[in-house]
Amino acid sequence: LDEPPHYPFECITGGILGKGKSTISTCINYGSIDAVTYNSEVSVVICGGISGCDSIYSNDSTITNCINAGAHLNIASKGAGELHKLSKVSRISPVASTIVNCYSYDKTMVNGIICQDTGLTKPNGNNITKGDLLLRSSYPGFDFSNTWMIDTKVGGAILREVPFTIEPTE
Repeated sequence: LDEPPHYPFECITGGILGKGKSTISTCINYGSIDAVTYNSEVSVVICGGISGCDSIYSNDSTITNCINAGAHLNIASKGAGELHKLSKVSRISPVASTIVNCYSYDKTMVNGIICQDTGLTKPNGNNITKGDLLLRSSYPGFDFSNTWMIDTKVGGAILREVPFTIEPTE
């Protein structure tokens, strides 16, 4: 078998996780993301509202019950030449093998364009309008008794505080 070409310089970003094999669940990103390379040796740029990817060659990640409410996601090359064909951007994750029950604000722009290819299991997530961000019924499958709550100041669902302790290590 031929090995895929190796790209030693990658720019991979995400609202929760940039690059790493992972299972991501019950999270929300409110930030906008710009993945921009200024280096001519960086040819692969990947950006996701929740996760970039685990690898540009494999997709072993799982993302469930997550929301991307960032205003925009952009990938660009500034004076570094053209982006490689493996460069990708999407509102949830451009390279995840499993996306389940994920949402994205319907006005989130991807490289200046509002997404059309949407759905609960798609890389751009299911569309949710600004008004619907405030409705529990907009998030079927989300646990509003223990995990999530609606915050009118923020303008949508947020995670409840979860008490935790930090154990000192020696």
